[in-house]
Amino acid sequence: MPVIEVDGGVKRYRDVTAVDDVSLQVQPGQVYALLRLKAVMARTASRNAT
Repeated sequence: MPVIEVDGGVKRYRDVTAVDDVSLQVQPGQVYALLRLKAVMARTASRNAT
């Protein structure tokens, strides 16, 4: 039995569909990371600035 399950997930920003029909399952003991684009870009920018 999955600890996290998404079936047919959709993310929209006004008129733009960013993610369409995503599905995933995370089983007990698995490590899974979902990164937000803004967070990744901010981290990259801060690394380049130092």
